[in-house]
Amino acid sequence: MSDPVILFILAGGLGVALMATAAYGMFMTQKAAAQRATRIARATLAVPQIVQDPPRQRGKNSKRLLSLFAGLGERLSIMGGADAQRTADLLASAGFTNRDSVVIYAFVKTILPTSLTVFAAIWLLARAPAMANIPYQIAVAAGLGLLSARGIDLFVSYHRNRRLQAARRGFPDMLELFVIASEAGLAMQPALVRIATELRDLHPDLANELIRTTNELRLSNDRKSAFEGLTKRLPLIEIGHFTQTLLQAERHGTPFSTAMRVLMRDQRADRLFRIEEKAARLPVLMTIPLIFLIMPAVFVVLIGPAVLSVLDNIIRGM
Repeated sequence: MSDPVILFILAGGLGVALMATAAYGMFMTQKAAAQRATRIARATLAVPQIVQDPPRQRGKNSKRLLSLFAGLGERLSIMGGADAQRTADLLASAGFTNRDSVVIYAFVKTILPTSLTVFAAIWLLARAPAMANIPYQIAVAAGLGLLSARGIDLFVSYHRNRRLQAARRGFPDMLELFVIASEAGLAMQPALVRIATELRDLHPDLANELIRTTNELRLSNDRKSAFEGLTKRLPLIEIGHFTQTLLQAERHGTPFSTAMRVLMRDQRADRLFRIEEKAARLPVLMTIPLIFLIMPAVFVVLIGPAVLSVLDNIIRGM
């Protein structure tokens, strides 16, 4: 096994260990906060003779270390400032809607490239001869760190694009079902629940977002904020038109079935336009395979016999 492979495996193991330690630290911190909140609640209810948990000396230092790792990720997310909300929206659109997603992302984005760069630099400098190719070794270590940082962004972007493409494919089905449900007499909220139930097997991501939106509507009854949250989690033009149509229909008293039928007609025209646009691009896309794959074979078939005949005449003349 070559040295770069060993280096990559060791650095990856170090990064995984750090991330696991941070996750366990967050879990222990949350557990301690929940126990503290329970004791405070008991004290405010004036329960006599609250039994305090006996202090545990064993593992005290390890808990402090884990709390330090958990707090480090939280501080890194706060240091982002204006980028914190943008990062949260990006992770939400990628499907990472946990409340600690920003903390974990900030921790991994900072610790993993740094640890990989430092470990790679130490490994390469230790194996190289004294004062031999030191700039090259440092450049390789920095390149590995940059690749790991870029790899995290590519991972999030891949999940985001895959999720948005799946939601875009399922949007026409959702719209058709919404028209059917609204014309059957269902209100907006029961219609969303029924549509999410029907789409759960075919389009699970879109169904989960609809279920989350209906839960937010039940809890807050603020339709504008609930639909804005849906638009942030699924930043698609179709979803934006859908939520704006629902809000305008409610504001102006228009029946949902009429509004959804108009939106469905517009979406069908938009899909037809996109298909025609892709069809118009086919001749341009076929140019490269035509030049590099088809034309050489045509030249061989057309010119090959003539070339062979000339070669035979040359050989006979010699």
